[in-house]
Amino acid sequence: MSKRPSYAPPPTPAPATQMPSTPGFVGYNPYSHLAYNNYRLGGNPGTNSRVTEIS
Repeated sequence: MSKRPSYAPPPTPAPATQMPSTPGFVGYNPYSHLAYNNYRLGGNPGTNSRVTEIS
């Protein structure tokens, strides 16, 4: 029982590089989830909706 069978290798942990560290990361722009709402409203993707209302 001390030796592991060759047909059952120990499970390898998934590399952390595959999992994004930033929540809401879509794959190409980690800030797209922040500008998505304003972008749908017709504003610039980089501006905040509050700044648009004030200006």
